[in-house]
Amino acid sequence: MTKRITKLINTSKNQFKDFAEIVFYKEPFEVTYGKMDKKTVAQRPRKFVNDGGDLPTPIGDATYNDLFESIKRSNRRAKDNFYGYGLCNRWDYFCTFTVSINDFESTDEATKYYWKLFKKKLQYRFPDIKILAVPERHKKGNLHFHALLGNCNLDNLLAFGIVKYGKQIYNLPLWDKGFSTVVKIENPNVIETQLKAVAYFVKYLAKEDRITYNQKKYYRTNNLDFKTKELSLSSLNSIEKSINKDDILFTKETNQLVVFRVKAFTNPSICAITDTELPW
Repeated sequence: MTKRITKLINTSKNQFKDFAEIVFYKEPFEVTYGKMDKKTVAQRPRKFVNDGGDLPTPIGDATYNDLFESIKRSNRRAKDNFYGYGLCNRWDYFCTFTVSINDFESTDEATKYYWKLFKKKLQYRFPDIKILAVPERHKKGNLHFHALLGNCNLDNLLAFGIVKYGKQIYNLPLWDKGFSTVVKIENPNVIETQLKAVAYFVKYLAKEDRITYNQKKYYRTNNLDFKTKELSLSSLNSIEKSINKDDILFTKETNQLVVFRVKAFTNPSICAITDTELPW
């Protein structure tokens, strides 16, 4: 087993494509560094077993409280990673893809398979396309996908749809399993535009109870840039002194934390993982 170290931290610095965000937590918490090797992970006793229900059944000493805590941790990691991918890449289109339940099989497995084939179609036409997608369960029970697309030009493939809230909505006939909507993201090089697009998607991640336990919360292509993340134990005073006031883009304070959004500290085109010991 790889040696694991637990450290007390209260500060997280995330370097995105166009800016950095420093989050100071008023109450420090522990983080475990180091990853277990695959053999050790495989030998760990199972805590839950899937028996066909909506949630797996705890076994041994495990409880449903343990299960819910595990789900919460998984949700936090998913949101953190989604922000990391979403804000380190440039997005041009906001899309929704829905399976027609009257014409095609609409089970979760079938929908995910349709999505996999469709993603391959896009990658065939645009080898460098970037895709970040979130599945959401429709009120009728079937899954559909919301997706951010970048590094591609779909304009010649789009068909005019309706105008809603003053925006032209298009359809993408390349999705042939039902219904699609595509909205062009205006001013994609503006930080605020990208922030709004990614924040809008995160609300779908918040609906974790609508996605089967232990299933993917989001889907992505392998060519996405990712944020750097540094964790430390710092004082709020030292953080404020280290920030040039002219570089501050946004600040926010709650009962739990203080957030500083500042201009990027490094080359904005470089967003790679540097701390490989982090557990996420």
